[in-house]
Amino acid sequence: MPTPASPQLLLLRSTAPLARGTRRAVYQHPDDPDALVKVACEGKAALQRDSGRRFSSWTRRLGLARLGVRAEFRRELREIAALHLRLPALPECIAGIYGLVETDLGPGIVVQKIGGRDGGLAPTLGAVLRAAGIDEARRQLILRAGACITRSQARLNNLALHNIVVAPDPVHGERLVLIDCVGEKTLIPVQRLCPWYSRRLTAKRLRRLLNRAACAAAAGVRAGSP
Repeated sequence: MPTPASPQLLLLRSTAPLARGTRRAVYQHPDDPDALVKVACEGKAALQRDSGRRFSSWTRRLGLARLGVRAEFRRELREIAALHLRLPALPECIAGIYGLVETDLGPGIVVQKIGGRDGGLAPTLGAVLRAAGIDEARRQLILRAGACITRSQARLNNLALHNIVVAPDPVHGERLVLIDCVGEKTLIPVQRLCPWYSRRLTAKRLRRLLNRAACAAAAGVRAGSP
């Protein structure tokens, strides 16, 4: 195992995360301004360690929590690798994933940093809709991203407002980028074995995304009304 003095170990604990969700915390890569490092949140790691009181002791002894985190990251890497093999370039609607890394917070995954207009991280689609509402231009933005995901035949495990960001685009002004949830979670890779099912599932998720977008925009209007 790497030690704190090892060059392979990224030191993140002393820095504040740029973003934090229910499952992962996102840190600036200390050696690459265009990359981020995602690690499991402490709560997520604890859940994996102690999922089931009967198994908590041997789970800790065998290190299965870390194995679970690595398996989740490797699933995403496999899907990105499959896209690279199938397509001439990674679709612009999906953020790049570069590899696994060891950090002082546990296993991490290095991903592409998607910046916003202000120089910080690009805002999530949910945040933009709640702040600015939805119009036909933003609806077309979602439809373009949906068409991009469908053409790529990317296999996803979720499609939600918080795992899509709004990035600047030189052609359309804005574009949507999926920053999480690529790859299948199921033990049997049904989407890979049944492409028609994968297309149907993606179409269903896109319809749900449009509904959630309208609800988020409406909630933002209600919150901002006197």
